[in-house]
Amino acid sequence: MFCNLWCEHGYDRDHDGCRICTCIQPVVCEPVECSLDCPFRFQRDQNGCERCECYEPPAVHPGVCPIQLLPEGSMGICAQTCSSDRDCNSNEKCCSNGCGHVCMVAAEEPEVKPGFCPAVESDQMGICTHECSSDFGCPDDKKCCSNGCGMVCIDAAIPTPEPKPGTCPATSGLGPCLTECSSDHDCTENKKCCSNGCGMVCSAPAPVIKEGSCPALEPGTIGLCVQDCYDDGGCPGNMKCCGNGCGHVCIKPAPVIKQGSCPAVPENFVGICINACSDDSGCSGEEKCCSNGCGMTCQAPVKFRKSGTCPAVRAGLFGACAEECWDDLSCPDNFKCCSNGCGHSCQPPEETDPTEGPISSKCCPHPLPHPHPPSFSGVWPYFFGVQLLFFGVAFLLWGVAILLWSVAILLWGVAIQYRSH
Repeated sequence: MFCNLWCEHGYDRDHDGCRICTCIQPVVCEPVECSLDCPFRFQRDQNGCERCECYEPPAVHPGVCPIQLLPEGSMGICAQTCSSDRDCNSNEKCCSNGCGHVCMVAAEEPEVKPGFCPAVESDQMGICTHECSSDFGCPDDKKCCSNGCGMVCIDAAIPTPEPKPGTCPATSGLGPCLTECSSDHDCTENKKCCSNGCGMVCSAPAPVIKEGSCPALEPGTIGLCVQDCYDDGGCPGNMKCCGNGCGHVCIKPAPVIKQGSCPAVPENFVGICINACSDDSGCSGEEKCCSNGCGMTCQAPVKFRKSGTCPAVRAGLFGACAEECWDDLSCPDNFKCCSNGCGHSCQPPEETDPTEGPISSKCCPHPLPHPHPPSFSGVWPYFFGVQLLFFGVAFLLWGVAILLWSVAILLWGVAIQYRSH
């Protein structure tokens, strides 16, 4: 059609559906006055204006529109004999014939072929032809997919299977150079397709270990013989995969108990009634989850102290920078948890005379008296006995020396006589 008119609302069409050089005149619709309560909307007339009739949504008959194999470059009659399946018999559907819509006998809905259609780029536009309407109209394993304008039969894109949970174990050295698998789904149970340093083999995933420990089982406990999990990675939240005496199930970890003890709550004291923690694991650093008289809050622990004092650390002395103990209670016997110059270790306490402790003049109301000179009157008998013992040992050693000298002279004489013969 060649036309010099510019039509804002488009061109009219003749009875064959072809455009003619006449502009479409916009229709001004009058507001509809109707007392009907239409759940969807009012129907519209041929001009697109609402009329006082309720619109019923089109019925969808079972099946799909049949495949039409039209000669290349041809199309069906441009007539609209139906607008929905409701206008057709129960076994027919309102289908496109390439130009208009007509009632056709419905075909059975085919099964969707495996795979999915490749993604179409936003700026991609293929040939505007309709080679198919569903996968049923495509040969072999091809699918009916959009090419950006029409529908064509193309090879399906096979989705990459989702990997199984867990991670592959670390490789150590080189394994056999063979390929047992290409993805996790080629492996049985929970095994994954992992590298052995040269090939790809099915291996059990590296165990996932969450924080905390499994609760201890009482002797003789036997649970259900089921394997609900293989490691902590198969359990939700902070739950761990623990043995129940026969199988493995997901259970909450044993409460964490840090060293030290909670401070005593004063009598008739009531703190804030909130539960800021449930066990020591919910507290940072050395803090413990303790009662405040109403709720549970994180508090600094009370350290246990044994009698005695820690030995003084010599200037410039540095021990191992490790925390071998927390408080005196974590040390055996009467040992105390003391600083070694860098860390803390269990050490014996200093021996102090309970009757002679350090006295500060600041604590005494009166000046300290000068000590008397020591008396040696009771020491002389002891000193004289020690001297006698020393002289006795000296004489004994002198006698042993004379005996050894005599034996040496005797052996020398025997040796001379033996040589003379």
